[in-house]
Amino acid sequence: MTGPPSRDPVQLRALFPREHGLWCWAGAPLLGAALLSPTLATGLGASAVLAFFGAGNAARKSAWIEAGWATVGGCLAGIAVLALVPAPGVWILTLAALVACGGIALAIADGATGRRVPAITLFELAAIGGFAATGAGLTVAGGVSPTTAVLIALCIATWEVIGLWWVRGQLARVLPGRTPWAAGPRAIGALAALLAAVAVAAGHPLLALLPALYVVRVAATRPATAPRDARRIGLGEAAWAVGATVLAVGGVVS
Repeated sequence: MTGPPSRDPVQLRALFPREHGLWCWAGAPLLGAALLSPTLATGLGASAVLAFFGAGNAARKSAWIEAGWATVGGCLAGIAVLALVPAPGVWILTLAALVACGGIALAIADGATGRRVPAITLFELAAIGGFAATGAGLTVAGGVSPTTAVLIALCIATWEVIGLWWVRGQLARVLPGRTPWAAGPRAIGALAALLAAVAVAAGHPLLALLPALYVVRVAATRPATAPRDARRIGLGEAAWAVGATVLAVGGVVS
């Protein structure tokens, strides 16, 4: 007779979120930073952010071994960045804000996942804004102008908030317990207006049109008609967010 199987020392899947949208919201700003400043420092900074992101996911599942190793990796990568960037103070503030806000998010979630997270819409908006700000901070620390960094962060955040509204509406059609985001159009309008103002002030007025391209994303996507379509809609949103990020950065550096 044998006992229960022993637990592996490290289970990497504990580092991954159950909410697929979080990958998109964390990854797009880091992709933008890498495109704006393709340096070793940016790569290490992105690695530090992803490590702390993974640590937070593991902590939500009480996977403390995985959370500990990821935190150590994030600290080491984050410290290495300090010797490579022209504005280390900005990087310190960025990383400190990420860790502090992540801790608050963990306390609010209290181990909950998916739609069970309290105040889920505010949680999702905070994740979008927080990761966009983190990408901007990493970019500025690497020497990119704050105006450019903020403009790209706004482009990414605006696109993702539109996606949050549209994807939620699609999922509400096919999944039980899902509801549309009624206030989404007002939030989108405010962000689009802010993006337009910043884009014009920064000398890149064409980027103000980026949110309008979401119409193309909708037209090119077959609407959800069955629960199995949820995965297709979610993965498609991630791919379109990558495309929007590349397009935004291209509009700035061209």
